[in-house]
Amino acid sequence: MKSIVSIRSFAVLLILIFSMDVGANNITRQSFEEIVHGSDLVVIGRVVGIEKSDYPYDRAIIRVMSTLKGDERRLINFAINSNMLGELPACCVKGKVYLLFLARNKIGDYYPINGPYGVYPIEND
Repeated sequence: MKSIVSIRSFAVLLILIFSMDVGANNITRQSFEEIVHGSDLVVIGRVVGIEKSDYPYDRAIIRVMSTLKGDERRLINFAINSNMLGELPACCVKGKVYLLFLARNKIGDYYPINGPYGVYPIEND
């Protein structure tokens, strides 16, 4: 009987440990200055499409409406819906407008600086 209690106690302890938010995947919000400084590209853009990719993320196709920092581009591929927790935002909605603080990865897609803190929806009037 004693071993059953010990196994149950151990199981409860494991459940508690693995359900705790220990902060490993939490991203600390950077200051506005740090986000801007770390960005290769800052744009306001409209999502014109969403596509699945062979990479560990999907892509939102963004039509750039205004470039606030970086080289002007008409369209960009924006990495979204990553299976790497806490790194890429679960966004975008086709037709919606966003302010994006971006860096470019090795294959040419853009990702948000400071994870979800680099993506801000703009309300359409």
